Amino acid sequence: RPFEDSDQLGKNTPLRGGKMELYEGGIRVPAVVSWPKRFSSQRIVDSPVHIVDWLPTLCGIAGYNNLQSLNLDGQDIWPLISGKQKNPPERNLYWQSNAQWAVRKGNWKLIIDKNKAKTTRLFDLAADPYEKNDLSKTHPQIVRQLNRLMEQFKKDDAQKTLHL
Repeated sequence: RPFEDSDQLGKNTPLRGGKMELYEGGIRVPAVVSWPKRFSSQRIVDSPVHIVDWLPTLCGIAGYNNLQSLNLDGQDIWPLISGKQKNPPERNLYWQSNAQWAVRKGNWKLIIDKNKAKTTRLFDLAADPYEKNDLSKTHPQIVRQLNRLMEQFKKDDAQKTLHL
């Protein structure tokens, strides 16, 4: 791990991993929204959202209604935050760092290390939120499905980068 047990960068115990890693300990962080004139009570939303969701959400709150023209990766999560929607629409999530790629579909999460061996790990986050049990050997069909999904995300990223 690049920053093993670094008190300076924080810990997300009991989750596995830390800063600069794509295990839950490196990507699962709380977010707080405070808008007293808009929210009358406290709520906890326990749904995966992504940092890329904040730009379309803030654009929507500001009244910008042409989000499709911006070709953003995120989605407007205001219905989820405001309580009009209980869960976000199901979608796939993708991350990359200098050392890893990861993709999540439902409760399944695939992590591939970018080392020479391209180590692959598969987790069922509903049954194993601490990512202790690698299921890649017992669920090869899910590994293949998520690998295809990850390759599509990489391809989409490359196309977006070329058009900047």
